[in-house]
Amino acid sequence: MIKCITCNEVSGIVKAGKQFYSQRYFCKYCKKHFTLRSKKKDKSNKKESITIKDLAQITGVSISTISRALNESKEINKETRRI
Repeated sequence: MIKCITCNEVSGIVKAGKQFYSQRYFCKYCKKHFTLRSKKKDKSNKKESITIKDLAQITGVSISTISRALNESKEINKETRRI
């Protein structure tokens, strides 16, 4: 059962094509078009990952230094790489 997002009417809803790969509807009572938005996926199951930017903030060095250390560049001092 689909309700109009403007007037909450159920009986006057008809399909009205597609928009951005989503079904579009038309309400005969309030004369409005609408699409139903899908609920956002729950991110609680997703593991949080740490980014290069996070590492740079934690260690107090630049993002490029973190990148060079991870790629084992010879441009970085060995002591800096250990941080």
